[in-house]
Amino acid sequence: MAETPHTSPKVALDPLGSLLGNAWKHFKGQFWMFVAIFAAPAVVISVGRAFLTAGAAAAGPRSFLALGGLIMLVGYIIAIVATIALILALGRKTDFGASYHKGFQLFWPMIWIVILCMLVVGGGSVLLIIPGIFLGVALSVTNFAFVLDDVHGMAALRTSREYTRGYWWALFGRIVLMAVVIIVIMLVVYVPFAVLTPAVVSGSVYAIAFLLVTVYSTCYTFTIYENLKRLRPDAAARAAERAAKGGDAFMKVCMVIGIVFGAFFLISFAVSGRSWVAAYRAQMMNNYPAGAPGTNGGGPGSVSMGGMPMEGLTPSSGPVGTQVMIMFPQGAAGDTFTVLMNSLVAAKGLAYASGDMMEFAVPSNLAPDCKPNQACPQFMALTSPQTYSVSVLINDEGNPIPVGSFTVTK
Repeated sequence: MAETPHTSPKVALDPLGSLLGNAWKHFKGQFWMFVAIFAAPAVVISVGRAFLTAGAAAAGPRSFLALGGLIMLVGYIIAIVATIALILALGRKTDFGASYHKGFQLFWPMIWIVILCMLVVGGGSVLLIIPGIFLGVALSVTNFAFVLDDVHGMAALRTSREYTRGYWWALFGRIVLMAVVIIVIMLVVYVPFAVLTPAVVSGSVYAIAFLLVTVYSTCYTFTIYENLKRLRPDAAARAAERAAKGGDAFMKVCMVIGIVFGAFFLISFAVSGRSWVAAYRAQMMNNYPAGAPGTNGGGPGSVSMGGMPMEGLTPSSGPVGTQVMIMFPQGAAGDTFTVLMNSLVAAKGLAYASGDMMEFAVPSNLAPDCKPNQACPQFMALTSPQTYSVSVLINDEGNPIPVGSFTVTK
């Protein structure tokens, strides 16, 4: 059957006041279950942040950083499940247990939909921003279409686009106004506590306010979805019909652009990652020449975590012949390294022994760093008891990179 041409809808979207009021009814009607659903990820994420804060403190255990990051990752996973559970509780009136059970079942399909939305909106944003904004609004009820209309993958995106077709400006205005309301509420609630109370109190207030605002904003978006579903009950069927006729070509083009741009970003990140690490290490070396606070670093560049150098050498002292391990993540597999002590060659032609580590023995004599076909004094300097500045040269190119200091003992 041929699709009838779509015209501008004759029935307007509900006004903002009505949407806010209906969202409040949903919010108030199942308040404690909604809070319970989102309290689980909120608590886990808060615990993760506490570990991160403790690990970042000057005297804090560095193992807390990794533990805090892991706990926060678990919290964000639970937050995705909680989002699905909240939508089910809103749309199908399921209880806490059934909502979470179904939420875990739909976790991976939801992840796939999130990836698709990111690619489509990201690709649209590459096209001078405006297409990305357009698609962001058009796909604003994708999660609800996925969970409540039982449409998966690209079908969920197409269904959201069909729900919002003809209502874009009305939706854009209501979304922006709601965002302004949320920002004002958070500022009014949080700022006084941030100014007048300790960080632990203001942080707790912020977490509670954010939890309640997140739940209410989900109720608000659900109210918009309900309104659109009443106006467009055949959205899923129309979306499938348009897709069969190539009506989703724009989203597909944006997705391809998103994939290409995403791949380019990942490759660029991988290529330039070592440069960023090197810049960070250099900044840390300038800020903490004796090692980062709360670490047992042993000189420039020997920033360490939990006793294991991130870049530096160990041990930091010993007699001639001592085997010294250097952590040096700035090189790459296949590079060769020259170790210099006070700009004199201690070892040449080294490769990584394992991971990002290389090893050399403190020699009894040090030689000048002579380049091929370069006039250079051919002398050997006796390795005497003193503190040497140790640096590493990559592939005999560029400038030596300081990694710490080593004290030669008698």
